[in-house]
Amino acid sequence: MKNYFFLIAMLLGGIQVKAQYNTITISGGYAFNSFEETDVTGTGFRLNGLYEYHPIVGKFVHGFSVGYVHTSAEVTEYSGSQPIVSDYTITSWPFYYTPKLMIGEGSFKGFVKGAAGMQFSTLRRSGTLTDVKTNDAGFYGGLGAGILKDISDKAFLNLEYEWAYSSNSYYRDGFLHSFMLGVGIKL
Repeated sequence: MKNYFFLIAMLLGGIQVKAQYNTITISGGYAFNSFEETDVTGTGFRLNGLYEYHPIVGKFVHGFSVGYVHTSAEVTEYSGSQPIVSDYTITSWPFYYTPKLMIGEGSFKGFVKGAAGMQFSTLRRSGTLTDVKTNDAGFYGGLGAGILKDISDKAFLNLEYEWAYSSNSYYRDGFLHSFMLGVGIKL
């Protein structure tokens, strides 16, 4: 009798494993943020890789994301009547957990997501009077929303917006906004 229960449990467990699927999404797009002690907005680009696990039941998806963000801006300040021009560049590598709630059925779906993890950043400020480069790490967290459109049974397009907060100890904390378009595959 125990053997029958064990066999049934193994068969049902195998069905559940087969019914779940994973996805990989590569995306990129436009990013902007604010720079240390200025009113200037830096603009640039973002590249992102996302691995997700889709369980058998429900619309809740678990993911892990790795990204690269590069933004820059030129800031002009005045000392008396003398202009001081500085070039700011921030590059960041965010690593974070991405829970996602899927909305809708069929080949066109929406989603809302969270982001919680950490980031490694480099700030470079070069200009007339100084050339400073510093590295830092800190918290990375945010929210996002987007849509998915299946283009085949194994591939899909992904369009999303993400707002994120990055904390740093050496330079001012900041908000990052990004709009990304990506392509994904179901494994």
